[in-house]
Amino acid sequence: MGLFIILLCLFSVSISYPVNTEKFINRKELESNSVNITLQLWFGLYRKFISPARGNVCNFTPTCSQYAEESIKQYGLLKGIIMATDRLQRCNYCISSAYYPIIELPYRGPVYYDPVIKPKTEKSNFILCSDKNITTIFETSTETPKTTILGFALNLYKNKEYSAAIIELNRFLYLYPENPVKDMIFYMIGMCYTGKKEWEKSIPIFRNVISNYPKGKFVDKSQYRLAECYYNLGDFERAVTEFEKVETDFPESSLKDDARFMCGLCFFLDRNWDNASNKFNSLLKDYPDSKLVPAAEKLINKCEKSKYLKYKSHIKSAILSTIIPGTGQIYAHRTGDGISSFFINAILFGLTADRFNNKDITAGWFLGIVSFSFYIGNIYGATNSAINYNQKLQSDFLNESIQEIMPILIEELGQEK
Repeated sequence: MGLFIILLCLFSVSISYPVNTEKFINRKELESNSVNITLQLWFGLYRKFISPARGNVCNFTPTCSQYAEESIKQYGLLKGIIMATDRLQRCNYCISSAYYPIIELPYRGPVYYDPVIKPKTEKSNFILCSDKNITTIFETSTETPKTTILGFALNLYKNKEYSAAIIELNRFLYLYPENPVKDMIFYMIGMCYTGKKEWEKSIPIFRNVISNYPKGKFVDKSQYRLAECYYNLGDFERAVTEFEKVETDFPESSLKDDARFMCGLCFFLDRNWDNASNKFNSLLKDYPDSKLVPAAEKLINKCEKSKYLKYKSHIKSAILSTIIPGTGQIYAHRTGDGISSFFINAILFGLTADRFNNKDITAGWFLGIVSFSFYIGNIYGATNSAINYNQKLQSDFLNESIQEIMPILIEELGQEK
């Protein structure tokens, strides 16, 4: 019942959708207003009167009606309806948590999270945020009022009281504006923000050290930490560019092998296996004594194995569901979605044929349009099923690979989860 109510909402939108306006004056504005008004009306009525009576039966968040409304707003009427019909076919009792994260909602309990707009950037599932050698910053300090403040800030940093440490470091800069260790203080502040996982705030601070203290002791470290920030944000392309600067701009830096390894790791996490393998092989050649060599060797082997991952063809999946609805989803290991899609399409086509056989032309055409929409949604869903299967296959492969080298990363790169 709820399914057909949502469809009525969708096709009422399509009826009100303006096609030809005189001289096309303000056409987009007219279209947008018409669609939005109709959407708000029908979906508002559905949520106020129909949804409460049915209870919390939707397996997803946002719910199917919210998903349909948002899809049309974001992608337009045609694609929005296709996405909505695909979602309705996926909302069954065979949903797998392997593809949808489970979140707890008040008054609804655990539900599957399936937003209209998926995150564009996949961040790494492990981060770099500690400086295992940070205590060496204070090796040359003496017992003066200045170093007392710095020593207190360091203790706060060790205890992961980063906000308090930032306050003390800024206090030091305020009290001693002409101190000779400004680059060290700014580096420490950047590391505190890094410890808080506020990478965006760390970036301008490390850039400040690089730009204003080019001859300082912390310029190469700041360049490396800057690259780490982009890495932790999941911007692997930018991270590679910044890591490469550690080698090109600071040829005497002790972090060159670390930077080379991190370039390879960025390529690896970005699923660019060939470039990753090249970077790791160059590490073995140029830095044979690096402690990261064992990790590089393991990842080279993983890059080779990546060539043999058994992907599913999204084209084949679409063709299968074009011939028999649901078979493309089954091919992509989404059996529950495939069975649901098959029966929904079979029932709708059966009802359509029955109406036409009984000379009920109006109902036949309405059900025919509904059936065709679900049929196209089934093909769209089959294509996405194969794509999502391949993405999950790669993600599982990446996670397995990283777990194998995790002890080396923790030891050599100062990793913290």
